[in-house]
Amino acid sequence: MKDTDELPPSAKLVLKVLEVEGAHNKDEIVECTGLPPSTARYATDVLVDHGHIEKNLVNGEVVYDTA
Repeated sequence: MKDTDELPPSAKLVLKVLEVEGAHNKDEIVECTGLPPSTARYATDVLVDHGHIEKNLVNGEVVYDTA
């Protein structure tokens, strides 16, 4: 697993949810983490940029999953 020490707490939370529960769309991430939508979006962007998660299009919907 890639180093997560430098990630913001919100990104660590999103990563943990995806590791435990599997792929989620943005609304599911917001619901499961309790983060505001803008914070969840920032967290997923950071995680994608650092290669921790993947952003995929499934049935016309963006879905995030661990890389």
